[in-house]
Amino acid sequence: MTPRNHQTKAIEWVMNLLRSGRGHGVVQMPTGSGKSYVALCIAREWLRMGGNVTVLAPSEEVINQLQLLAILLGLCPVIEKAELHASQFARLVIGSISTMWRRFENHRKPNSLLIFDECHHVNFDAPANLKIAGIFAHAIGLSATPWSKGCLKYFDSN
Repeated sequence: MTPRNHQTKAIEWVMNLLRSGRGHGVVQMPTGSGKSYVALCIAREWLRMGGNVTVLAPSEEVINQLQLLAILLGLCPVIEKAELHASQFARLVIGSISTMWRRFENHRKPNSLLIFDECHHVNFDAPANLKIAGIFAHAIGLSATPWSKGCLKYFDSN
């Protein structure tokens, strides 16, 4: 699979942001433009650099989509949802946002990157989501919709 031009630009922007030491940013792309693919390409690059990745998804349908796409990209995702618990040694964890409210501490590792789908839910009015995102030194949000002031502040206006 080869990224389209707009996806390549988004991936390069995020990787440059992360390499610069600025740990937070948002990729805003329209519905259907390949945000999931972009997220997993970012995850793949971060894993190649020796890091760990936690991807938070809003629903089981999105988790299943991400899992299949990750496998197609040659990645080995581990799912964290409901009764499924990811090993502490898993380097790529895909989980539901609701599950991670209770388990986010299990994924605090050195050099970890959080990829937060539907990141506009990280804001002052959603303190649990803000707390989850806050434990990661590096966090990239993806959204098709404009984000709130709280979300913009968390992601350092990047």
